Amino acid sequence: MKKINVLIYLSLFLCLTTQAQMQKWCIPPYLVDLSGPPPTPTIATSSLSAGSYLTSANAAFDKTGNMLFYVRSGEIVTPAGAVVNAFPVPLSLEISIVPVPGHCTRYYVIAIGYDVAGGPVDLYYTMVETAGGISIVTGFNNVNLGVVGNGKAGLAVSRLRADRTRFLFTVGGTAVQRFRITDSGINLEEGLMHNISGLGNNQAVDVELKENIATGTMKLAWGQTTWFVGIPNKVHVLNLTSSGGVVLPRNDYAIPGLQGVYGLEFYGYSGTHLAVGQTSSTDGIALIDLSTSSVSFIPSSSNYAGSQIETAPNGRIYVLSTSKELAIIDPGAGTITNTSLILSSYSGIFENTLPEQINDEDYITANFRAQLMARDNYSDVGAEPYEPTPPTDFVSSPDLWNRRDSLGDSLVHQNPGYASTTFGNLMKMRVTNIGCVPSTTSYVKMYWTLASTGESWPGSWTGAVMYGSQPAGGQLTLSSAYSTYTSGQGYAVPALNPGQSAIISAKWFPPSPASFPSGTVSDPVNICFLGRIVDPLQDPMYSELPVAASINHNVTFNNNIVTRNTYLANLPGNFKVAQAPREISLLVQNYLSATQLFNINFAALLQSDLAFANLGTITLKVDNALWSAWVQGGQQASGLTVSNQQTHEFTVTNLSNAVLYNVSMNANDAMLVTLGFVLNNPTQVTNTYRFGITQERSDWQQGEERYGSPCTFIVDIVQDSTGGGQDSSSMKKQTSTSVQSIEVEQALSQKLIVYPNPSANEAIVKLELAEQESVLSVKITDISGKLIKQITDTKTDKTRGDQSIHIITSELPNGVYIVNVQTTEGLHSAKMNVAH
Repeated sequence: MKKINVLIYLSLFLCLTTQAQMQKWCIPPYLVDLSGPPPTPTIATSSLSAGSYLTSANAAFDKTGNMLFYVRSGEIVTPAGAVVNAFPVPLSLEISIVPVPGHCTRYYVIAIGYDVAGGPVDLYYTMVETAGGISIVTGFNNVNLGVVGNGKAGLAVSRLRADRTRFLFTVGGTAVQRFRITDSGINLEEGLMHNISGLGNNQAVDVELKENIATGTMKLAWGQTTWFVGIPNKVHVLNLTSSGGVVLPRNDYAIPGLQGVYGLEFYGYSGTHLAVGQTSSTDGIALIDLSTSSVSFIPSSSNYAGSQIETAPNGRIYVLSTSKELAIIDPGAGTITNTSLILSSYSGIFENTLPEQINDEDYITANFRAQLMARDNYSDVGAEPYEPTPPTDFVSSPDLWNRRDSLGDSLVHQNPGYASTTFGNLMKMRVTNIGCVPSTTSYVKMYWTLASTGESWPGSWTGAVMYGSQPAGGQLTLSSAYSTYTSGQGYAVPALNPGQSAIISAKWFPPSPASFPSGTVSDPVNICFLGRIVDPLQDPMYSELPVAASINHNVTFNNNIVTRNTYLANLPGNFKVAQAPREISLLVQNYLSATQLFNINFAALLQSDLAFANLGTITLKVDNALWSAWVQGGQQASGLTVSNQQTHEFTVTNLSNAVLYNVSMNANDAMLVTLGFVLNNPTQVTNTYRFGITQERSDWQQGEERYGSPCTFIVDIVQDSTGGGQDSSSMKKQTSTSVQSIEVEQALSQKLIVYPNPSANEAIVKLELAEQESVLSVKITDISGKLIKQITDTKTDKTRGDQSIHIITSELPNGVYIVNVQTTEGLHSAKMNVAH
């Protein structure tokens, strides 16, 4: 989606987590080290405080394996034994500790209450801060998420997902429930994702989750702990989609003589086998082949039947015997091997519990790694995928911009100037490490292309798509004093500490619109930038479609890819002021591998935008190739009339739906569309209108994937007068006091909003401050940059988040102004119209 602003002037935006598989396990009073060679683990310490009772335990570790805190007897305890928090109720047998997504020093402790009488039990979580000591984060102490079972209930946590969240599933009472773990808390997503009211008491103590790493689909397994006459106990497996939805039917597996299930563990990569710790008079550990429903027992394993079962990072599957000896299950051989490590002082209630683990997740890799990103907009925090909610978009990245001179703030975007063959331009890209460890040297690649409704990767950006005899895009490869280009790799990004950013500058010489077929490309022409962090080993792409795919997917699904829309200005590298243009050009193209018929659609985006027809005229001009392709397809159109056949120009007569039908395009064809916005007469109306142009296959059916990427045009009609606004020397003067022209410019900061706009006596500036960010100055300028007013009272109403700054506009003449807010993180600007 491209955004083009057209302004028409009138007059003038742990034993971690479920441990995420740590090499040490917290089993108070022991800290067991599993990192040694098999079969014998060792005791790192036996002096942990066990507390008054123990039904379960777990711990949090840093990236070097040092224990930060542990949980036992319903209390959060420091390594020295100091209690920093206590849950309000006894806890069930599974406690999960997971790092808060996106944080390096905060952890969630997630637990379920336990009621010996079988009453309702609730799900709780607490957020723990480990920087500067162990403390509880304000507002996140024993947060109660509601009832999840009766007596006992179990839980399972997913691996860290690409969108930096986790699923949390609970099983108990009458329901399987799904929660979402995010950086801002844990929230219920579906309270009855599966009804289990007919399965007995459902006092699950060990719930297991197995994820298919390739597809993201999951299996959730559990079983009852107590036998009831007339209700045969079984092991239940629920298939889940990658988004956490249920795939019915549920699979139930009967085990001969089964009374209660106390341990479950998936083994093998396929997720088709389960090891089950269950109680019966003669049998112990059962092995279930889920694909055939066959059940076998490990001989002489009844001594381990009441234990939970957990897999260690080394792949070994552990259980505890009734004598508290750790043992290793080998499902393939059908054996159990004792380790000779007896945890004689370990005392659990009812069951032998082991610290809850997250299957198939490496603790260090998942939670303590470098992660490089560039933002799609100011709200982007690095989630993959990230699809912003309108009006926020992903085509105005604040981390990808151009500079054509060294004047002013180097962080503010300037439209690239093509007139100079000496100075050139600098395309700049900011890369930030949002991970928890320092990064190593990485690389970025930067590209440009003529804006198109059919931008695809990689053809649109590498020069493979031609318009006339000229490439319609290209990669930046020049080395300069600013940066060196390494062939095949790109421009180097230095090693970055967590939270640190680097700005990479690449010199380039934009093409002149005159280099394209004569008389077809307007001056200026709309173009787009693309920036890619390319580091397949340290920070691989999440989901990049490699060939002939819409660029929209790659940008929204990867925090390593950003884009920005701008236009070429007829400027050398050392000047700043442009004559206002009247037209803007973009491409339509076929990135498919075969000839295809397309419809080219133009329409107002909102019902209110249709009112532009009362004030102005919109024209659509096509090049020779597009005109011929349209004629070849039958010359069908709606909402358009041919106003000049010789110049291939149409007038839009229906702003709600104007279409050129059946435009035939061969593979890799690129054709030009030029749009013009003109006011019919001077007017006192000041308003904003939005229009879009899209390209779709003529045979497209509802439900099929959309083609290409839409372009959005924002048309602002504003009043201009002496004393503020546009510099009249750059405008065409009329005999009246009004000046009329059209200017195309890149959208200003999306982080800053001015309302009401236009304003009469007072305007409010809304902006969002990041953590540690503060306002340094607020200045009002005209759009040529001349200072009109400086706001002395820049006090904001809060220290972070959404802010409000009041500006008195009653003393300002009618006109167009720019509000410039300088903060400790950069300059943010927005247009302000004053109309008394």
